[in-house]
Amino acid sequence: MRRELHVRFREGLGVKSPRATRLFAFLHPKDNEQCVRAVAGYRACLSSESTFVPWTLETVVEGVKAEGGAAWVDSFAGRYLAFDKIDSPLAD
Repeated sequence: MRRELHVRFREGLGVKSPRATRLFAFLHPKDNEQCVRAVAGYRACLSSESTFVPWTLETVVEGVKAEGGAAWVDSFAGRYLAFDKIDSPLAD
């Protein structure tokens, strides 16, 4: 489990806020069980969650669209969240 958390941490997105406080944001599809478990495991290792925030890709996409997001968000969602593109060829 520790190795998986280490890999997830390195693959995660470290965001530096304007106030120079570091924030670790973990972005993942909501139905990805490995990521959900990694978030839970990472949380268990923290003494404080004040600089850790897990976001689902679906929430980010919805938020960008709600703010009048550009066409890139549809391309992003199509690439990372359109699981039907993967599932249908696998069903054949």
